[in-house]
Amino acid sequence: MARIKKILEGAASFLQRYPVMVIIVGYILLSSSFYNVGFPMDDECFSINVCRRILQGDIPYKDFQLHVTPGSFYLQSLMFKIFGQELIINRITTTIVGVFIALLLYYLSLRIMPPAFAIFSSAVFGIWGTIHLNFLWYSWYADLFALLAVLFLLRYLARKGAWDVFLCGIFIGCTLLCKQNIGLSAFLSVIVGLSLIRMLQGGKTPLLKREVISLRELLLVGGGMVIAILPFVVYLFWNSALKSAFVWLVLKQQEVTASPIRLLYLPYEFTHSWKYLLGISAVLTCMFLFVSFALRLKEEKSLWSKIEGALAALFIVYAVIYLVSAGNWLTKMFISSVYYAFIYIPYFLVGFAVLYLWRLLRLKRPLAGETSALLLLVIFVVLQIYFGLLNSSDLIHQILVYPPLWIFVSFLLFKMYSWESRDPIKKKTWLYFIAVLLFLFIFSGVRIAYRKMALWYYSTPIKVFNRSLDIPKARMLKVSQTNKDTVEPLVAYIRAHTEKDERIFVMSFDTIFYFLTDRKSPSYFDNVLLTYVPYYEQPTIIRDLRKNKVNYVIERDQNSSAYPVKQFYPLLYQYVKANYHQEAVFGNFIILRRNTDR
Repeated sequence: MARIKKILEGAASFLQRYPVMVIIVGYILLSSSFYNVGFPMDDECFSINVCRRILQGDIPYKDFQLHVTPGSFYLQSLMFKIFGQELIINRITTTIVGVFIALLLYYLSLRIMPPAFAIFSSAVFGIWGTIHLNFLWYSWYADLFALLAVLFLLRYLARKGAWDVFLCGIFIGCTLLCKQNIGLSAFLSVIVGLSLIRMLQGGKTPLLKREVISLRELLLVGGGMVIAILPFVVYLFWNSALKSAFVWLVLKQQEVTASPIRLLYLPYEFTHSWKYLLGISAVLTCMFLFVSFALRLKEEKSLWSKIEGALAALFIVYAVIYLVSAGNWLTKMFISSVYYAFIYIPYFLVGFAVLYLWRLLRLKRPLAGETSALLLLVIFVVLQIYFGLLNSSDLIHQILVYPPLWIFVSFLLFKMYSWESRDPIKKKTWLYFIAVLLFLFIFSGVRIAYRKMALWYYSTPIKVFNRSLDIPKARMLKVSQTNKDTVEPLVAYIRAHTEKDERIFVMSFDTIFYFLTDRKSPSYFDNVLLTYVPYYEQPTIIRDLRKNKVNYVIERDQNSSAYPVKQFYPLLYQYVKANYHQEAVFGNFIILRRNTDR
């Protein structure tokens, strides 16, 4: 026992002395298990295909439709230009971006907690971050720049340096260029955060007369944003693409996104399926307990204390059953419930932070240092979740806007540890409770990643991905035997039956085949997916097929597609069926060839 204690003390000492090294090495080691595994043919292929078109000289919005700002695609294209157009480059870049996000979370956490606790935010992001989306998506770049903007704003609050707030504006502009809604949340965070901090620091000055954000600060933030955005605006204007960019990014945005943004989302599954009740009740129990702690409502002999104790006991029983039942139906139920827990975690943790701030204000403590940083981070998280999270219960979309939220996990742990309790036994009980909660959270993250392979293969264990693709641009990627038997012969068939400058049409969202075959789409719309191409654009795609005399069409089996073209684009589907015939089948993909008599 003494030896174990000595080892733990040594590990803790090393962690405190070299936190940055621990974050970098630990994150790389964790990602090494996932970075080259899996071959999603939908979302990854979308970003890869955009980069391919950019490298071929095509202009976004002018030569092909795009529903987000293209900054991330140009950065990815630069990586391809330097290191080659390989999918593995995309995966390695994802790990690098993840390392930087983890480091930024650590440095932001240092503003409100000591180093020993600040590293927890990076650790939680490591478990619930890029390993669950192991290819580079535009939101990762947007998160990176948004966190940089907040970091420099906090530096400005501490040092009042003009360059800090100016760089904050530059990084907000970079965020806007990568993802417009996350950029908007970062901009509003700066404006609202600075204004609130100044208003709350006004002392006895009447509320309406208190100084808020100054004209100088607005000019510095705005100037930085202009410097970041203006070159790209000029680029679009010079290439006659500015008008079409405005149309797709502003006027048609609601037509090509899944649904309007909501503040709260209650999953419909919860209303008609009892099996999630246990997991959700555990999450609600945690909320109840921590809010109780934040408000200091506990009394030794009160009814409130008895209710709290009973709920804590139920949660511990649930946790024990979960741990001893690995592999059976209860474990699967817990993993499903974690999925839905993500929907409520932001509101719970942000609510805790708001209650904590309210308590500090009631005690009339000065709004400086830790408190102002916490207030700014609360505002940033709330706005990023509101503007960045669509009306979706998709865990992937939630993970993409969650990185700053993990700061509050660390903050909660720190406050529990530093709680000055008159009863040391009671404090130790709370710390054990927190430890169990964090263990379950981290264990579930790793387990989900290994069992569901970054959530893209919902029932496929990671051990199935034991084959490497042996085709240009996709080497070193480990896939299942089914994908290997589908992708390699399909790509070889297209390369053998078409010329390099010949156009093919992928009648689905699987535009990875454009990238792997080095063939171009005949249409302005590469992705045949309802959330990208409006229904009424079917005649435009049909016109492009006729104009370019496309000989080969790749169709996904309608029964295996989540977005069957037959259902969502019936005119396009009928045209292809009437003018093309089946030539070959590779797994779930059908190769159609144009009828020669038409």
